[in-house]
Amino acid sequence: MAECLTRPNAQYTNVNMRGSAASSSYSGLNLRVQMQNFRNTGLSLAGNYTWSHALDELSSTFGDSLQGGSGYIGSLGYTSLADPHLDWGSADYDIRQRLTIAPIWQTPWFKQGSEVERQALGGWALSGIYTVRGGIPFSVFDDSESETGFTLPRLEPATPFYSEAVSKKPQVLGPNTFDGLNIPLPKNFVPLSSTLGISDFGPFPSDMMHRNSIRGPGAWNIDASLHKTFSLTERVAMEFSADGIDVLNHHNFYANTTTLEYDGATTTPLYVQELKGGLGTLATGGNHDERRFGQFALKLEF
Repeated sequence: MAECLTRPNAQYTNVNMRGSAASSSYSGLNLRVQMQNFRNTGLSLAGNYTWSHALDELSSTFGDSLQGGSGYIGSLGYTSLADPHLDWGSADYDIRQRLTIAPIWQTPWFKQGSEVERQALGGWALSGIYTVRGGIPFSVFDDSESETGFTLPRLEPATPFYSEAVSKKPQVLGPNTFDGLNIPLPKNFVPLSSTLGISDFGPFPSDMMHRNSIRGPGAWNIDASLHKTFSLTERVAMEFSADGIDVLNHHNFYANTTTLEYDGATTTPLYVQELKGGLGTLATGGNHDERRFGQFALKLEF
């Protein structure tokens, strides 16, 4: 007898459940250093370092962040409603380390002197912000026997495969295509439920990979700004500013996680495809544009 997977009443579409049943945990350590006018050089600096670990069973139930940074692949909600803790792991937004350094340098020279010297050479300020962070976690899935598409079990690897991070120096495969980490094949393509012949409802294997157990590459960026205020009259001033976004034109790696699922037709091992130019794992729709940008501005104050 064939399994019955249709709805009792076909007039209703997909039914999902929302609630606050998930649990979460956050631990963090924050260190901050700040100095003003270091040794009368005009240099001020603020630095902030955060180590943290966010864990949960579900970070989003609306499909905007399915199972970590895994793009549009993953379960909509829990993998198993009967066992939410099966999805306990690093949160989709878990960034283990983050460092921000923001210096401001007020040039100390030509505070005194002729009007021309003070206006042309004095009073310039150079500021910047340097940010560096760790990678975003993601999962690998096996939907070779998924009927609904709403529940995808994570990979049950054929060979032992533990939590790893993708390579910081991935293998070059082609133009802007890099192999950051090889993924084992599934142990088998047999449905998890022999009764229904599908894998949507388990029972889920004990050696299934943990949620968000792989971590993508980190990222860093430098922005800078140069500005000065010119006094035109006693009541009118003009402010000049030059701002640079990604001034070093640096392109970070990001993991293209939209390809990390076995569909039953794939018989060769997957690999984590790394691309350049993105700060996130969903950087496939233009939000990975890391080109250098600059702007100039004049503002009158009166």
